[in-house]
Amino acid sequence: MAIKVLLADDHKIVRAGLRSLLESGGQFDVVAEAENGRETVSLTKKLNPDVVVMDVAMPDMNGVDATQKIARRPRKLPGRIRAPGYWRYPDIPTDYLLPVCSKPEPKDIC
Repeated sequence: MAIKVLLADDHKIVRAGLRSLLESGGQFDVVAEAENGRETVSLTKKLNPDVVVMDVAMPDMNGVDATQKIARRPRKLPGRIRAPGYWRYPDIPTDYLLPVCSKPEPKDIC
């Protein structure tokens, strides 16, 4: 069973590249793409992906605020929320970005 991934980045070419890389190995299924934080929150609620790959700097709602909204939800969270480039923003709480995996997954994911 493939790991369900949601890609969130405001650059279409980045999402396309990540999708291509992730889906080439057969372990991942990109179930949706979002171009801003609000769309990411909505799609996470609707699709409940296993992993969210989230850009930090996005329009309409940035990745930090979107991650915090997702993490506050009282329902099942994605196993991981990845935020490439988050190290550029020292005020981001890493407990939102890298929560403990909730189920067994490949070693390179958790």
